[in-house]
Amino acid sequence: MRGTIIRISRTNEPGEDRMSSAATAYGDLEQSKKIVEILERIERGRTGTLDLARPRIADKLGVTTGTLETLRRGRLKNIGGWLRDRIASLLMREIGAEITRLRNELDLAFQSGSDPRWHNLAQIKADLAALEALMASRAPSPEGGL
Repeated sequence: MRGTIIRISRTNEPGEDRMSSAATAYGDLEQSKKIVEILERIERGRTGTLDLARPRIADKLGVTTGTLETLRRGRLKNIGGWLRDRIASLLMREIGAEITRLRNELDLAFQSGSDPRWHNLAQIKADLAALEALMASRAPSPEGGL
């Protein structure tokens, strides 16, 4: 058999668990890379440039800007669990902040007497519902898992 088959299993066959771990690590690395791209886009919207955004994100994560650049370029060999967890946690905080901002915007619109049928209000409500659903799907279950 010439091809390598990666199976996620709990058998004790030599090499299978190692391949499963490698596949999981690669998935974690790719997912973290995508999340960092999202975080950089969000922060770039606040600061205006990536040169200003990347150091702010690195500071929030407790890593150097070089680590983020290496991750973005796909040159990072592996990602520690602590960093993966911090990246995911930062994204969840950003989503929570966006939910708060949208709720405040809705409150201000209603307090100012805006027409509830106004197009922007409908879009804000839709965005808010989508973000709240995302947060609910990521909330820890009573059993302790994600």
